[in-house]
Amino acid sequence: MIWIFSVISFLLIFYFIHYLDESFKSKLWVFASISIFFIFIYLLVSGKKDKQINFWKNHPEKLKGEVFFSNVDSAHFDSIEYGTKRAGVVAYDCNGKMFGKYPETFPVFVKISELKSSSKGRILLEKMENKY
Repeated sequence: MIWIFSVISFLLIFYFIHYLDESFKSKLWVFASISIFFIFIYLLVSGKKDKQINFWKNHPEKLKGEVFFSNVDSAHFDSIEYGTKRAGVVAYDCNGKMFGKYPETFPVFVKISELKSSSKGRILLEKMENKY
């Protein structure tokens, strides 16, 4: 969306620039150049944030027949009601970076078969399928 806006803005500036006096043209040219530079930097930075990783299916510690359930700490691990829950080692955020903010956090995995056998688990699987 911002690409379209920046291209249209750039084209409009060049279309109207030949109708302006020389001193205003130079000021407008500098302003347009600086604006386009900052839009370009914004696009480079924001593009990296949009690449979310589907850890639900592709977590590096996930075993065959499991799904990533959640990142939790040891106090909340026992409150997960699934019997096939398994604690992992390294928790990641949605951008693939390790959870440095909460070092006591670890990933939890649950067998797909157990999720499919309960109505609550089927709803969770359906939501995750629709999300990713």
